[in-house]
Amino acid sequence: MQCDNSPASAKSEIVPFTISLTGDFQDVTNSIPFRYYQPTKIFAIYPRYGPKDGETIVQIWGENFLNFDENTRCAFGTKSVAATFINSNYMICVAPFSDVVEKPIPFTVSLNNQQNSKDTLFYWYYSQPAITELIPDRGPDTGGTQVLLKGRNFHPFRDNSMISNYNDTFCMFEDIGKVPAVIINSTKVHCLSPPSYVLRQAIVEITLNNQ
Repeated sequence: MQCDNSPASAKSEIVPFTISLTGDFQDVTNSIPFRYYQPTKIFAIYPRYGPKDGETIVQIWGENFLNFDENTRCAFGTKSVAATFINSNYMICVAPFSDVVEKPIPFTVSLNNQQNSKDTLFYWYYSQPAITELIPDRGPDTGGTQVLLKGRNFHPFRDNSMISNYNDTFCMFEDIGKVPAVIINSTKVHCLSPPSYVLRQAIVEITLNNQ
């Protein structure tokens, strides 16, 4: 059985939900609670972008968040994922995979896996960056070597005035540390190596969203 859309309520409240076969509700013998809640609002998300493979942990700030287990969800366009409720103003979601890159994807939240928030926020996907060469590929253990990274997909939003990954791009030197990277173009970035007095060799990676 499916009912028409629930009627509006002027306030947050729990009301009895009943079903009548006669239409006059004289045959009702029991009820279950139905909860009305205030509309959710989103103020900000971080990061606002991540690789197309997904797995980016997205933080959401807003108000009127509630914990309804699997029904509390984040929507990245048409793809919905379960949210982790922290409190009424903060939740976390893990971005799903997407084939769409470098275009704004509407981001919303839902508390009943049906109606979504009305705020206009966007999430962006980009192709995974890849490093093909380090110049130089060595330096003193005191750090401070300016390392040029060559590769691809370092600057996915170069032609877009709505979004920029400049402040979230870092070089990651394995377990030694993460240092800010300077984007030159989509195939080159540079960063200063951190000091290391334990590891003599480190795998270097790049992140465009501080993750």
